[in-house]
Amino acid sequence: LRPRRDSGGPQTSASGCQIVEPCGGGPTMPPASWRYLVRGTGRQAPRRWWSQWAETVTATCPWRPRSNPLPPHRAMAGGSARDPRDRGRDRSILGPQLMANDLVAGMEVLRSRTTAGRCSQVSLNDFNGLLKLCVRRKDPRTAKEILQHMESAQTAPDEGTFSLLLKCHVASGESAIAMQLLERMIGSGIKPRMRTFVPLIHHACTEEKHNPAFAQNIFRLLSEQGLHLQEEQALPLLQVALAMDSSLGQIPFVSAVLESWASKAVQVSRLGADQIVKSASTLEAARRGLVGAEIVQIGDSGSCPRCRSQLQLNLLRSEGRKTVRDKLLTFASASRHGGHRELQEFAAWLQERPKFTVAIDAANVGYCCQNFWGGSFSIEQIDMIVKAVKQAGGRPLIVIPPLYMRDTIHSSANMLRTRASPRTSTDFEMRIKDRWQKEGLVFSPSSQSDDDWYWLYFTVAYEDLDTPVYVITNDEARDHGPRFLSERDFYRWREGCTVRFDFGTPLENPARPKHRMLKAPHLILKPPLTHTREFQWHTSKSSSTWHIPVAADNVDDTRRGTEAEQPRSWLCVTVVAEA
Repeated sequence: LRPRRDSGGPQTSASGCQIVEPCGGGPTMPPASWRYLVRGTGRQAPRRWWSQWAETVTATCPWRPRSNPLPPHRAMAGGSARDPRDRGRDRSILGPQLMANDLVAGMEVLRSRTTAGRCSQVSLNDFNGLLKLCVRRKDPRTAKEILQHMESAQTAPDEGTFSLLLKCHVASGESAIAMQLLERMIGSGIKPRMRTFVPLIHHACTEEKHNPAFAQNIFRLLSEQGLHLQEEQALPLLQVALAMDSSLGQIPFVSAVLESWASKAVQVSRLGADQIVKSASTLEAARRGLVGAEIVQIGDSGSCPRCRSQLQLNLLRSEGRKTVRDKLLTFASASRHGGHRELQEFAAWLQERPKFTVAIDAANVGYCCQNFWGGSFSIEQIDMIVKAVKQAGGRPLIVIPPLYMRDTIHSSANMLRTRASPRTSTDFEMRIKDRWQKEGLVFSPSSQSDDDWYWLYFTVAYEDLDTPVYVITNDEARDHGPRFLSERDFYRWREGCTVRFDFGTPLENPARPKHRMLKAPHLILKPPLTHTREFQWHTSKSSSTWHIPVAADNVDDTRRGTEAEQPRSWLCVTVVAEA
């Protein structure tokens, strides 16, 4: 780097930076190559000093108009210079007043500009900033005036504007005006978000419990916009629904709230479940036996000890299975190594052979319990599962990358950190591989493809649902499943077709040093649950019962680990129609 040649020496900005240019360059160098360098350090100066750069550089460089300089960080990002005529259009007119949270001064500026006919220069952000101050002060009168100024300035309100207006009127107790604004918003073609309905839901569930029709109207508008409840909004609406009279459509309203909640959630928090139980116990209907809520423990049998209802196993439907197949092919097509073609060949390969009933994620099984000194990819562990599947009358499919079918065995993750070299397969392991190949139980995708795609596709490959297929893996598939399925369908798929496994507690091998471990010689397979952990309800003419999974503290209740056999918490809610 050297000082500028046309200045007679190094130039220093007011911020203490020396303006320099690359060696071999001249005044025609592009602006992306210029930098501020702090004198004596070589560090790049902050972006706020770009104005001094512009004042000095644009005086001599022909490639930048003098009236419209571009900062270096925008030039490097490929930005374009703004038209000087646009300067100030997006500048905040009420910036000082909004920064000071001074609503009175901001309104004075707005009124003066409206009187002078310059209200159109006030931006939408300025109007919304004044509305935020009105929300803080609970001043609906000023909010109405701001809306009138927006109409006179011909500034169209957006979703944020209506949300602020709703908050302001609801905070002042003017729920009727808030509903009118909501209907006006929907009528003008602006799609509301969930935050638009939150103040109305809170108002309906805290101050208007005597008028459940207001809550039903809010829920109707919310559903018409295609929005789904989350736990924060569903809990207060559910409390209002349980307190309703059965003649006002209590059971349909409770069902609609739970169904909207269940479309995006699979369980309720422990705090939310306790809140529902507490609120239901204080209702007059609970004293008459018409409403009840209790947290119960349900084991693997799926039978509720409170209402004697049997929980169901809801599997992925045909539409969901087709979605999985199409999405997997789409993801594979994005691969640069022909993954789409290979996955299609795998689908045809499955149809040409006798039906497999169980797929084995060999990479997951082979490395299980091998994270110790001397551990490596275990062919014997995979063969233990193959024999167990055959003994149960199934036909296994071993999905194994070609890397593990070679003559070398790779180390576990613990050994990779020590940079240990792969070991050679023993004769016993080579005989096991040869037996798999002769029986036609092995499918090895290419080394460039993700082997998870193939056992995922296997679970939805067959259209015949009479004979279910499973996959033996401890992989939770969180990096694949949520990309092409909703949360509820993802858990239906995962919990309906995955079989967990374990090889027992590792035992110490006397023939080796104490730091070397040997796995126990027994296999534990954990079949899928007999019921799905999701919202379930049973409806009859006289009553309805809902079962909602309760999330355990610090535990993901949607997993089936070693504690799968223990009973899990469910929230049982019962509503009886009054005769």
